[in-house]
Parts: sequence; structure tokens; C-alpha cells
Amino acid sequence: MSSQSPAGPLARALNHTTTSYKFLFLKGLLDAAGITSAVEKRDSIPLKEIYVRSIVTAWYPVVTFHLSLGSQDRLTGWPWPFNC
Repeated sequence: MSSQSPAGPLARALNHTTTSYKFLFLKGLLDAAGITSAVEKRDSIPLKEIYVRSIVTAWYPVVTFHLSLGSQDRLTGWPWPFNC
């Protein structure tokens, strides 16, 4: 039996973050899995749903506060249909 936690790879991925996309992806994953929202918990989650949930999480601070999510940020250049 391995003594390493199954969360070990995820924790290591979040150790060195220079942009916030990793946190947005994690939030999208947790939301899609039903851990942080009222979605029914499930075993399989489409990657597209995680991406969409990540973008939805980022939308408000990017549009409202003109927040840049880092050097690789491409959300600030999008023609958002709903600008505040």
C-alpha cells in the first residue's frame, strides 16, 4: 500500500503557480464534480464542462475589474457579450 495521498499530484501541480489558470481549472473541476455547487456528484466529467465552468468563474472579475489573469491570459481580449 502506498503512503502517498491520492491528492499528491494535484497538490504538486498547485505548488508553483505564476498565473491563476490552475486555480480556475481547479474551481471548475470542483464545481463540475458537485463538491462546491448543487450539481449532483458523478464519476465522469467532460473536460469541456470544466473549461466552461472555469471561464464562468473568471468572467466577473475580468469584465468588472479589468483583472488580468497573468501573462498567458487570453480572457481579457475576448468580446464578452455582457460587459459591466
